[in-house]
Amino acid sequence: MLKKLLNPTVKDICPNCGTACATTDVLCPHCGENLDELLEQLPNPKETYDSLKKAAKNLSFLNWLTPLLLLVSPLIVSLITALRVALMARILDYIPLERIGYAVLNAVLVPSGFLLISAILLFLCTTSFMRAKIGQRPVAILATAFSILSGIALWFGLSTANIMTALPFQWGFGKLIPADWVYLVIAGGIVLIILNLMIVIEKGRAA
Repeated sequence: MLKKLLNPTVKDICPNCGTACATTDVLCPHCGENLDELLEQLPNPKETYDSLKKAAKNLSFLNWLTPLLLLVSPLIVSLITALRVALMARILDYIPLERIGYAVLNAVLVPSGFLLISAILLFLCTTSFMRAKIGQRPVAILATAFSILSGIALWFGLSTANIMTALPFQWGFGKLIPADWVYLVIAGGIVLIILNLMIVIEKGRAA
C-alpha cells in the first residue's frame, strides 16, 4: 500500500508536452498545465467513431455513385468544352453539329477506357463478397490503392477529354493544357473518391 502511494501508477499523458503523469496529478509536473482541463478539450474517440458510422450509413450510396460519376465525367467535361468552344468561337453557323459530336466521341473514348478499369476495381472493393473472400484488411489496402489509381486516372482523363475536344476547333496546334475550370471538376472528383474510401474502410470495421 505504501509503495502504491509513493509510486502512483502512471496512466495519463499530458496533451500539452507529452510527459507521462500519474492519475493522481492535477497539474503536469513538467509544464504545470491543468491536466483535467486539457483532457476535457481532447476529442472523444467514441463520438468520432459514431460520426463515421453515421456517415457510412447515410452516404452508402457513394459506393455506386462514385464509380458511375468516374465513368461519365469525361463525357460531361467534353460536352461542356464543346459547348464553350461553340459559343465562344461562334462556329455553329460554319461547322455542322455532326463534327462537334465526332470530336466529343473521340475525346471520350480514350480517357473512359482508363476510368472504366479504375471504376470497376473501386466498385469491387465496396462489395460484401470481396470482404468475405479476402478479408477486411486486404480490402482496405486494395481500396486505398484503387482510390489513388482512380484519382490519377481522373486527373489525366478529364485533362485529355478537355484538350482533345477543343483541339480540332483551334487554329494551329493550340495549347495542350486543360482549361482552368477542369481542375475544379477534378478536385471535386478526388474529394468524392476520398469520401468513398472512408465509407469503405468504415464499413469494413463495422462488419
